[in-house]
Amino acid sequence: GNGALLPVYSKATGVALEKVGVAVDEVTYGSFADALMRADALPLEEFAAKAWAAHDLVRSEYTLEKYEERMFGILKSIIEKNRK
Repeated sequence: GNGALLPVYSKATGVALEKVGVAVDEVTYGSFADALMRADALPLEEFAAKAWAAHDLVRSEYTLEKYEERMFGILKSIIEKNRK
């Protein structure tokens, strides 16, 4: 989350990074290599805008507090589901 990074990720992660990264449909070496080439081909201004947007997203959504909230929610739903 320190800027100048552009996420290249699999859609299988379930993380929505379409506006800040480059997605791959398949988890294969070739798919990731292609995604890296697409990222490298982006105009500098677009690359920088996406990288800073990724930075902002990470700093706002991927904090320890947000992680704790998500984990608590997941654990709560598991417990409630198993009470039945």
